[in-house]
Amino acid sequence: MTGKYAADALVMVASRVGNDEVYYNLKAREPDWANAGIKSVKLFGDAEASGPIAWSTCAGHRYARELDGEYIGDALSFRREITELAKY
Repeated sequence: MTGKYAADALVMVASRVGNDEVYYNLKAREPDWANAGIKSVKLFGDAEASGPIAWSTCAGHRYARELDGEYIGDALSFRREITELAKY
């Protein structure tokens, strides 16, 4: 459908597709890990599920903090700040 439309705003929705090729290539070589000093390989951020850059940044930060540590699942290792808009 083409044409001109009057609008006050525009919200772009684009297709985001994760790229997990490197992860699965590394997993296929798991028997070689010990000789290379590799303890684990984890899929996270945009490679796991595309999303806003802030989510990927948070996933990378969390991975670095928990590197080769105990898996905590969905438990958060930090407190979230909840904000709300003030009424005028």
